[in-house]
Amino acid sequence: MVTAVPAAPCDRLLAVEEIGPIERAVHDVLVTGLFTAGPQVAEFEHALAGFHGAVSAVGTASGTDALVVALHAVGVGRGDDVVIPSNTPHATTNAVCLAGANPVTAEVGDDHLLHPESVRDVLTPSTRCVVPIHLNGRAADVRSISAVVAGTDVAIVEDGGQGIGLDGLGVWSDAVAVGFDVQKNLASCGRSGAVLTNRSDVAELARELSLDTPMDDVQAAALSARLPYLALNNLRRSILALRYLDWLAPLADTGFITLPERVDNHVWNQFAVTQDTRLAAHTGETLAQRGVETSRSGNVLRLPMFPGLTITEQDHVVAALFSAAKTGPRG
Repeated sequence: MVTAVPAAPCDRLLAVEEIGPIERAVHDVLVTGLFTAGPQVAEFEHALAGFHGAVSAVGTASGTDALVVALHAVGVGRGDDVVIPSNTPHATTNAVCLAGANPVTAEVGDDHLLHPESVRDVLTPSTRCVVPIHLNGRAADVRSISAVVAGTDVAIVEDGGQGIGLDGLGVWSDAVAVGFDVQKNLASCGRSGAVLTNRSDVAELARELSLDTPMDDVQAAALSARLPYLALNNLRRSILALRYLDWLAPLADTGFITLPERVDNHVWNQFAVTQDTRLAAHTGETLAQRGVETSRSGNVLRLPMFPGLTITEQDHVVAALFSAAKTGPRG
């Protein structure tokens, strides 16, 4: 009988079948002693670019570094304006500031993704770049954003940290910055990141800039070992997400929660539902009493979502949500 369901437990984020390949890959680096000058980084860069159909990938020491490198590589300089979504995570805002630029917020749509028309509203002669974020694993409408900035010198750098495995990454932008920390769909054994691009000039400059913040061979080896399992793990996430959408539909019909939209191009880094802020607090407390770990930001409640989440555990989460709907907040 399930009595506790973790949100994203570090000791269960690796699938059993991944452990052996990772151990062997890291061991190969350890015995050579080539922690920063071996072949692993170049091999992973080639594999990552191939997986996403990009011309080039450049490894970095973190996702933040990847975004800073990408911004500089597309021409963002000190004092330039960079458009970001109004619900941007702190890490993305920090990267813009580290690049010496000014973050300018634009509104998001009902899907919590950067709205193309809101980008048009904030463009000025000082705007140098737009950074759409693939929030929770759902693809932002980069194609429409590219149409908005067409004919200008405004670049687009996608923040793909939560969108590893999405179709079309980098197709409508100048570069994509990704991070591989522990909560991402593709995670290393520490901190690392990468820049993906189809522009040779951006790749060349990004590679020069990454010399100050390189990916190490241990992280690259672990990522190379995990990359072949990414599609399968994303499929597992999709199956779990579809079960949530089906089983929680009655609660959405009553207005208790708003579910994320069912779309094709989604890798479900997180499963986030929205409620009235007071109701979300009550729901989070009720789930915690039933052993279900969640995270909440205002009216957004994130339910347990990771490839190793069992059906029994997920059923427990669903039952806890129905219980929360029956009790409701007091006062």
